[in-house]
Amino acid sequence: VQGWVNQGEYIDEGISGLTTKRPGLLALLDECKSGYTDVVVVTDVCRIARNLALCLEFIEELKALGVRTEIISWGGAISFSSVLTSIK
Repeated sequence: VQGWVNQGEYIDEGISGLTTKRPGLLALLDECKSGYTDVVVVTDVCRIARNLALCLEFIEELKALGVRTEIISWGGAISFSSVLTSIK
């Protein structure tokens, strides 16, 4: 999609999404820190974390690394500030 190259899937089957301390999610973060990833695509926000605050913190951490987050069910790029604006 949009000229992106799939660098892999990060899956945490059987591990609660109530924490961001999951092997797959941490591996994704490491990949982003390496500088080889500039976009993370997820099907739904709950794939990052079940807690919205944790999810937004993770998205902001990616943003600080220069990595954009695309959430398909929300129609594209998302950031902490855009979510807060839409809630108001």
